[in-house]
Amino acid sequence: MQHFQIVDIAFRLPKDTCKRIISAMIEFWWSNEKDKRKIPWVAWKTLCRQKDLGGLGFCDIGRFNQALLGKQAWRVWDRPDDSLLSRILKQRYFKDKSFFECGNGARPSYAWRSILWGRELLEKGMIKTVGKGESIRVWSDNWNFDEFPRPALQSGIVEDEDLLVADLLLPNSALWNVPMLKHYFLEKDVNLITRIRPSMVREDRFAWHYSTNGEYSTNIGYKLSDALVEATE
Repeated sequence: MQHFQIVDIAFRLPKDTCKRIISAMIEFWWSNEKDKRKIPWVAWKTLCRQKDLGGLGFCDIGRFNQALLGKQAWRVWDRPDDSLLSRILKQRYFKDKSFFECGNGARPSYAWRSILWGRELLEKGMIKTVGKGESIRVWSDNWNFDEFPRPALQSGIVEDEDLLVADLLLPNSALWNVPMLKHYFLEKDVNLITRIRPSMVREDRFAWHYSTNGEYSTNIGYKLSDALVEATE
Protein backbone atom coordinates (compact mmCIF):
# COMPACT_ATOMS: atom_id res chain seq x y z
CA MET A 1 0.00 0.00 0.00
CA GLN A 2 1.28 3.45 -0.91
CA HIS A 3 1.43 6.14 1.76
CA PHE A 4 1.13 9.78 0.79
CA GLN A 5 2.38 12.79 2.68
CA ILE A 6 -0.22 15.58 2.75
CA VAL A 7 1.41 19.01 2.77
CA ASP A 8 -0.08 22.20 4.07
CA ILE A 9 -1.48 24.51 1.43
CA ALA A 10 -0.96 28.25 1.52
CA PHE A 11 -3.11 30.54 -0.60
CA ARG A 12 -2.35 33.89 -2.15
CA LEU A 13 -3.73 36.59 0.11
CA PRO A 14 -5.85 39.23 -1.63
CA LYS A 15 -4.21 42.66 -1.80
CA ASP A 16 -6.93 44.18 0.38
CA THR A 17 -6.24 41.59 3.07
CA CYS A 18 -2.52 42.37 2.95
CA LYS A 19 -3.27 46.08 3.27
CA ARG A 20 -5.50 45.51 6.31
CA ILE A 21 -2.85 43.37 8.01
CA ILE A 22 -0.15 45.96 7.31
CA SER A 23 -2.42 48.74 8.55
CA ALA A 24 -2.94 46.86 11.83
CA MET A 25 0.81 46.32 12.19
CA ILE A 26 1.56 50.00 11.53
CA GLU A 27 -1.01 51.09 14.08
CA PHE A 28 0.39 48.67 16.66
CA TRP A 29 3.96 49.85 16.00
CA TRP A 30 3.28 53.58 16.22
CA SER A 31 0.58 53.62 18.90
CA ASN A 32 1.37 52.95 22.53
CA GLU A 33 -1.96 54.07 23.94
CA LYS A 34 -5.37 52.59 23.30
CA ASP A 35 -7.54 54.54 20.85
CA LYS A 36 -4.75 57.02 20.24
CA ARG A 37 -2.93 56.93 16.93
CA LYS A 38 0.52 58.40 16.45
CA ILE A 39 2.20 59.67 13.31
CA PRO A 40 4.18 57.00 11.39
CA TRP A 41 7.47 58.88 11.12
CA VAL A 42 9.10 56.23 8.92
CA ALA A 43 7.51 54.70 5.82
CA TRP A 44 6.45 51.07 6.16
CA LYS A 45 8.48 50.18 3.06
CA THR A 46 11.58 51.48 4.82
CA LEU A 47 10.86 49.45 7.95
CA CYS A 48 10.59 46.34 5.77
CA ARG A 49 14.11 46.73 4.44
CA GLN A 50 16.81 44.49 5.84
CA LYS A 51 18.71 45.94 8.78
CA ASP A 52 21.91 46.29 6.77
CA LEU A 53 19.95 48.40 4.29
CA GLY A 54 18.61 50.81 6.90
CA GLY A 55 15.37 49.07 7.84
CA LEU A 56 14.15 47.00 10.77
CA GLY A 57 13.68 43.75 8.88
CA PHE A 58 9.87 43.66 9.11
CA CYS A 59 8.23 41.31 6.63
CA ASP A 60 6.25 42.72 3.75
CA ILE A 61 3.11 40.60 3.98
CA GLY A 62 2.57 40.22 0.23
CA ARG A 63 6.16 39.25 -0.54
CA PHE A 64 6.35 36.86 2.41
CA ASN A 65 3.12 35.26 1.23
CA GLN A 66 4.73 34.71 -2.18
CA ALA A 67 7.88 33.30 -0.53
CA LEU A 68 5.72 30.75 1.34
CA LEU A 69 4.02 29.79 -1.90
CA GLY A 70 7.44 29.45 -3.47
CA LYS A 71 8.05 26.65 -0.95
CA GLN A 72 4.83 24.94 -2.02
CA ALA A 73 5.88 25.28 -5.66
CA TRP A 74 9.27 23.76 -4.82
CA ARG A 75 7.61 20.76 -3.16
CA VAL A 76 5.31 20.19 -6.13
CA TRP A 77 8.25 20.33 -8.54
CA ASP A 78 10.92 18.58 -6.48
CA ARG A 79 8.77 15.78 -5.05
CA PRO A 80 5.74 15.40 -7.34
CA ASP A 81 5.04 11.83 -6.20
CA ASP A 82 5.57 12.24 -2.45
CA SER A 83 2.26 13.84 -1.58
CA LEU A 84 -1.33 13.30 -2.58
CA LEU A 85 -1.65 17.00 -3.39
CA SER A 86 1.32 16.97 -5.77
CA ARG A 87 0.05 13.87 -7.56
CA ILE A 88 -3.36 15.44 -8.07
CA LEU A 89 -1.88 18.70 -9.36
CA LYS A 90 0.48 16.87 -11.70
CA GLN A 91 -2.30 14.74 -13.12
CA ARG A 92 -4.50 17.76 -13.75
CA TYR A 93 -2.12 20.53 -14.76
CA PHE A 94 1.24 19.19 -15.94
CA LYS A 95 0.75 15.55 -16.81
CA ASP A 96 2.49 15.82 -20.19
CA LYS A 97 4.94 18.68 -19.57
CA SER A 98 7.32 19.93 -16.92
CA PHE A 99 6.16 21.96 -13.92
CA PHE A 100 8.07 25.02 -15.13
CA GLU A 101 6.53 24.87 -18.61
CA CYS A 102 2.87 24.39 -17.70
CA GLY A 103 0.30 27.17 -17.54
CA ASN A 104 -2.96 27.79 -15.73
CA GLY A 105 -4.81 24.99 -17.48
CA ALA A 106 -8.57 24.83 -17.90
CA ARG A 107 -10.60 26.28 -15.03
CA PRO A 108 -7.65 26.41 -12.59
CA SER A 109 -8.34 26.24 -8.89
CA TYR A 110 -7.36 29.10 -6.60
CA ALA A 111 -4.82 26.83 -4.93
CA TRP A 112 -3.14 26.13 -8.28
CA ARG A 113 -3.09 29.81 -9.27
CA SER A 114 -1.57 30.58 -5.88
CA ILE A 115 1.18 28.00 -6.43
CA LEU A 116 1.92 29.44 -9.88
CA TRP A 117 2.39 32.84 -8.22
CA GLY A 118 4.90 31.21 -5.90
CA ARG A 119 6.53 29.63 -8.94
CA GLU A 120 7.20 33.11 -10.35
CA LEU A 121 9.52 33.80 -7.42
CA LEU A 122 10.98 30.29 -7.47
CA GLU A 123 11.98 30.70 -11.11
CA LYS A 124 13.94 33.86 -10.30
CA GLY A 125 16.40 31.81 -8.26
CA MET A 126 16.44 28.57 -10.26
CA ILE A 127 19.55 27.81 -12.27
CA LYS A 128 20.50 24.90 -14.49
CA THR A 129 23.77 23.54 -13.22
CA VAL A 130 26.04 22.29 -15.99
CA GLY A 131 26.90 18.63 -16.18
CA LYS A 132 27.12 17.28 -19.72
CA GLY A 133 25.40 20.40 -21.02
CA GLU A 134 23.15 18.40 -23.34
CA SER A 135 19.83 19.78 -22.04
CA ILE A 136 20.76 23.44 -21.48
CA ARG A 137 19.78 25.95 -24.14
CA VAL A 138 22.43 28.65 -24.24
CA TRP A 139 20.16 31.58 -25.08
CA SER A 140 17.02 30.79 -23.08
CA ASP A 141 17.88 28.70 -19.99
CA ASN A 142 19.19 30.28 -16.80
CA TRP A 143 22.63 28.68 -16.50
CA ASN A 144 24.82 31.75 -16.04
CA PHE A 145 24.97 33.99 -12.99
CA ASP A 146 26.14 37.45 -12.01
CA GLU A 147 23.51 39.24 -9.94
CA PHE A 148 20.69 36.80 -10.72
CA PRO A 149 20.52 33.53 -12.70
CA ARG A 150 20.15 34.25 -16.41
CA PRO A 151 20.92 32.93 -19.91
CA ALA A 152 24.20 33.85 -21.56
CA LEU A 153 24.33 37.16 -23.42
CA GLN A 154 25.41 37.07 -27.06
CA SER A 155 28.03 39.46 -28.37
CA GLY A 156 26.31 39.93 -31.72
CA ILE A 157 23.60 38.36 -33.90
CA VAL A 158 22.59 34.90 -32.75
CA GLU A 159 23.84 32.44 -35.36
CA ASP A 160 22.30 29.32 -33.83
CA GLU A 161 19.17 29.75 -31.74
CA ASP A 162 19.22 26.08 -30.72
CA LEU A 163 22.79 26.13 -29.44
CA LEU A 164 23.34 23.87 -26.40
CA VAL A 165 25.97 24.24 -23.71
CA ALA A 166 27.38 20.88 -24.84
CA ASP A 167 28.17 22.50 -28.20
CA LEU A 168 30.55 24.88 -26.41
CA LEU A 169 32.77 22.05 -25.17
CA LEU A 170 35.74 20.52 -26.94
CA PRO A 171 34.82 17.14 -28.55
CA ASN A 172 34.67 14.25 -26.09
CA SER A 173 35.81 16.37 -23.17
CA ALA A 174 34.56 18.54 -20.32
CA LEU A 175 36.77 21.46 -21.38
CA TRP A 176 35.42 24.71 -22.79
CA ASN A 177 36.15 25.62 -26.38
CA VAL A 178 37.53 29.04 -25.44
CA PRO A 179 37.82 30.41 -29.03
CA MET A 180 34.15 29.55 -29.55
CA LEU A 181 33.21 31.26 -26.26
CA LYS A 182 35.03 34.41 -27.35
CA HIS A 183 33.21 34.27 -30.68
CA TYR A 184 29.74 34.04 -29.14
CA PHE A 185 29.96 35.96 -25.88
CA LEU A 186 31.09 39.22 -24.36
CA GLU A 187 34.25 39.08 -22.27
CA LYS A 188 32.21 39.33 -19.06
CA ASP A 189 30.28 36.16 -19.89
CA VAL A 190 33.38 34.34 -21.13
CA ASN A 191 34.92 34.88 -17.68
CA LEU A 192 31.76 33.68 -15.95
CA ILE A 193 31.41 30.59 -18.14
CA THR A 194 35.02 29.45 -17.79
CA ARG A 195 34.53 29.31 -14.01
CA ILE A 196 31.89 26.61 -14.50
CA ARG A 197 33.15 23.04 -14.34
CA PRO A 198 31.22 20.72 -16.69
CA SER A 199 31.26 16.95 -16.24
CA MET A 200 31.14 14.09 -18.71
CA VAL A 201 29.40 11.84 -16.19
CA ARG A 202 26.96 14.20 -14.48
CA GLU A 203 23.60 15.17 -15.94
CA ASP A 204 22.43 18.80 -16.00
CA ARG A 205 19.99 19.59 -13.23
CA PHE A 206 17.85 22.37 -11.85
CA ALA A 207 18.86 23.81 -8.48
CA TRP A 208 18.01 26.77 -6.27
CA HIS A 209 21.08 28.95 -6.68
CA TYR A 210 20.94 30.76 -3.35
CA SER A 211 21.48 27.83 -0.99
CA THR A 212 24.46 25.53 -0.53
CA ASN A 213 22.37 22.37 -0.90
CA GLY A 214 20.46 23.64 -3.94
CA GLU A 215 17.07 23.53 -2.18
CA TYR A 216 14.61 26.38 -1.81
CA SER A 217 13.95 27.94 1.59
CA THR A 218 11.27 30.47 2.47
CA ASN A 219 13.67 32.85 4.23
CA ILE A 220 16.07 32.98 1.29
CA GLY A 221 13.14 33.28 -1.11
CA TYR A 222 11.93 36.32 0.81
CA LYS A 223 15.40 37.88 0.74
CA LEU A 224 15.54 37.32 -3.02
CA SER A 225 12.16 39.01 -3.39
CA ASP A 226 13.51 41.91 -1.33
CA ALA A 227 16.61 42.14 -3.56
CA LEU A 228 14.47 42.10 -6.72
CA VAL A 229 12.40 45.01 -5.39
CA GLU A 230 15.56 46.95 -4.48
CA ALA A 231 17.00 46.29 -7.96
CA THR A 232 13.95 47.86 -9.63
CA GLU A 233 13.82 50.98 -7.43
